[in-house]
Amino acid sequence: MSDKIDKIHIALVGDVKFGQDGLVKMVKRHETALQSLKYMYAKIYGGMIAISTITGMVIKFWSEIF
Repeated sequence: MSDKIDKIHIALVGDVKFGQDGLVKMVKRHETALQSLKYMYAKIYGGMIAISTITGMVIKFWSEIF
């Protein structure tokens, strides 16, 4: 029974001696990666909206500009 508990503990926390990451550390790493992807997508979508707005304004007022 003690061996099984030790194996579960190693799976969750990891083993530094063997360089094995635990599930907890993997989840935290994935959460930070997903968070950075969300920020990147927000920047891309914001840029697309800004460019679309500027392009629409230029097209609408093209005759008045030139």
